[in-house]
Amino acid sequence: MEVGSKFENVVDFRRALNHFAVTNEFHYYIQKSDPTRFTTRCENLECEWRIHASITQDEVTFEVKKMVEVHTCTRSNKGGNKRATQGWIANVVTAKLKSDGDVSPYELRNWIMKTYNVDVPYLKVFRGKEQAYTDMYGKWEDSFMKTDEFRE
Repeated sequence: MEVGSKFENVVDFRRALNHFAVTNEFHYYIQKSDPTRFTTRCENLECEWRIHASITQDEVTFEVKKMVEVHTCTRSNKGGNKRATQGWIANVVTAKLKSDGDVSPYELRNWIMKTYNVDVPYLKVFRGKEQAYTDMYGKWEDSFMKTDEFRE
């Protein structure tokens, strides 16, 4: 994440920002958020870190316009990070599930702790794994709807 980084839309930018916050062990709060701009700062009010991104002239691409890169606060994810959401877990574990096959939520939880130094609850990892499978293969319900087509 740096000034000039471009993203396809605000959703991709927010996902990248969540990943950046988790990997760099800090929390943030959103000051402004609408379809054309996004401004956030470190949750610790004494810290100088802040980022602002807005839509470019093509009215689709999101670009980081300003960013104070240095944090002046002490950081630790040992107790968990509220930005380590079920969606973030699904994005992080997708590649691991593709390469290693079916991995238990317990093993995924240990892997996330080792890789990202974030302690997330078992149930959140379980739901993130289910979401990753849904993103990769689609919903189970949709598969059953196609049974008649498959039979033919």
